[in-house]
Amino acid sequence: MFSLLEQRNRPIDWLVVLSGVAALLDTVVGGMINLGLDQSRTWDLVFGISLVLGFPMYLLDLWLKKRYAFFLASLFLVRWAIRSFMGPTPVFGDPIDWPVGILLFSSLALLQWSKVRNASA
Repeated sequence: MFSLLEQRNRPIDWLVVLSGVAALLDTVVGGMINLGLDQSRTWDLVFGISLVLGFPMYLLDLWLKKRYAFFLASLFLVRWAIRSFMGPTPVFGDPIDWPVGILLFSSLALLQWSKVRNASA
C-alpha cells in the first residue's frame, strides 16, 4: 500500500507521455493504412498486423522495467524487413518512411531516452 502512495506523488515523465502519443498515432495511422491493403496476400497481411502493433509494444516496453525498449526496437526492425520483402524482388528501402516509420522510431527514441535518464538518476 505504501508503494502505491509513493508512485502517486511521483511527477509524470513527459518523455514517456510523448512516446505514448507517438505510439498511439503510429497505431491509428497504421490502422488507416491497413484498410487499403490486400488482406489475401500473405506479406500484406503480416505487414498490416505489424502496422497496428505500435501501441501494444509500447505498453509492453513500459510495463517491463528494463533499461532498453526491446519490443519497439524489434517491431521497427521487423516492420522494415517485411516492407523490404513485400515487393516482387527484395529491396532494402528506407526504414524511416513517413508516416509509420518516423512515428515508431520517435516513440522508440523518446522511450529509450526516458529509460536511460531514469536509470542514471
